[in-house]
Amino acid sequence: MKIYSSCSSWATRLHLLICVGLSESLDISTSFLRKPCSESSSTEARFDMLKDSPTSAYSKINWYPCFRDLQGMTDAMFDLQKTYSKLVSVVDIGDSYLKSIADPRGHDIHVMKITASAQSEPAQVLFTGGHHPREYAPPELLMRLATHLVQGYGEDAEITRILDTTQINIILYVNPDGRVIAETKRYLYWRKNMNPGDGSCDDFFIGTDLNRNYDWMWGDTSGASSDPCKEDYFGSQPASEPEVQAVIEYAKTLFPEGQRKDDPLAEIDVPFGEDITGIYMDIHSSGGYTFYPWNYADIVSPDNDSLEALGRKISYFNGYTLWAGGQPDFLYPATGVASDFMYAHLGVAALGLELGDAFYEDCDNFETKVFPHNLNALMYVIKLAKKPNSIAKGPDIFNLAVSDISSSTEIIVTAEASDSELVNIKGYPRFKTGEQSVSKVVLYLDVHPDDDGAGDAMYVLQPNRKWFSEKVSVKGQISTVGLATGRHVLYAVATDGDGYAGPVSSVFFDVKNNPSPVRS
Repeated sequence: MKIYSSCSSWATRLHLLICVGLSESLDISTSFLRKPCSESSSTEARFDMLKDSPTSAYSKINWYPCFRDLQGMTDAMFDLQKTYSKLVSVVDIGDSYLKSIADPRGHDIHVMKITASAQSEPAQVLFTGGHHPREYAPPELLMRLATHLVQGYGEDAEITRILDTTQINIILYVNPDGRVIAETKRYLYWRKNMNPGDGSCDDFFIGTDLNRNYDWMWGDTSGASSDPCKEDYFGSQPASEPEVQAVIEYAKTLFPEGQRKDDPLAEIDVPFGEDITGIYMDIHSSGGYTFYPWNYADIVSPDNDSLEALGRKISYFNGYTLWAGGQPDFLYPATGVASDFMYAHLGVAALGLELGDAFYEDCDNFETKVFPHNLNALMYVIKLAKKPNSIAKGPDIFNLAVSDISSSTEIIVTAEASDSELVNIKGYPRFKTGEQSVSKVVLYLDVHPDDDGAGDAMYVLQPNRKWFSEKVSVKGQISTVGLATGRHVLYAVATDGDGYAGPVSSVFFDVKNNPSPVRS
């Protein structure tokens, strides 16, 4: 089998040595920071920089130096656009309630779009934070994610591949009006927006809970309140609030209309299937939960195999408890919520997080646990955006690495693959999507697996005996004779016995002082 580099017309031949073995089981409780991808010193350096001084140049919430305040975060967002103008664009998608009534205290609602993709229809991920203003951590986590992505482009193979194929959309504050109150009058623990409704509530209790205002099971008082003065008041009608309208209308521009149902309520038990594209993720705090549909009742969704697999894999990184219909820790129903709406009406894989231990998260806990564990979780989610319901069921690649080849004419490629490690998390029974054997691992040189011509640049490892669902190891030697001097990229994808391919992993390597190929 020949592999062609996109930088050279000469072919190289792979000579692969395959070593397959069953790994020892992991203690998941001590492995949250382990990434199912390649590691690099530059990645760790960027991580440390994000951790140590991301807020230094911007105004912060009093007594919480790890969290930029609304103004500081807005300044940081526009600075990121200015510094990385080829990757970041900031768009005004609508108005807050106060802005909609021409109150000078009102705000625009912005989305950051982050991508390097030249594709007409890149895979889409939408993150939202700040539905509930008193939850300090979500906007800071999302801004650090944005910074991590742009700083890593061109330096980290995983990030470069992501941004070349995917658009990441981040709404830091769905509810900026309320955020001002939460930052300046902490004793109120402000949750709702600033809509006074019919004027029947005291000023301390006005507003609509934006994450009870979406048009899915809206008005069901088992999971929200009809009392305008209650914290979880669902509003005067479905999507009555301008903030919710802005999020919905923007989301509709991202995710294909063709994957929506004609009548979501009548077709509630019909699965969307494994060909849908796009991921929505709503970030909240607190409690340490990963949630996914359904939230409105203790009922599993028709796509539960995919959504639970994805939820479990997220919880591998952060150690969070699963909160969804059918799970033992379904605490209570929540109706009219964003993630249920996005799944039911727009047909996207929809999930969310409840970060940390408190609304006003302790900075030490945020820096040492909430931020690092969940940054890795969000990075993993983004990798599945193209076909999340299918990719979530496939095996993952771990520790993809290429040896130093400065004085050699070949590279050594090592990797591990597992169908079970991320999905069979501690504290839960084994799950059906992680019980298959690993049937093959495919390597691609300089051509992304989804690109035209990928078949001419790949090598398929097909074992002669069954590979178990537990972690297996692969080692290969690849001749670099004929490859152009300079940087190259190696992609890897594992497939299980049911035919499900997992997420793509990638790693850069450099070819130096390469001898010219000899014509036969």
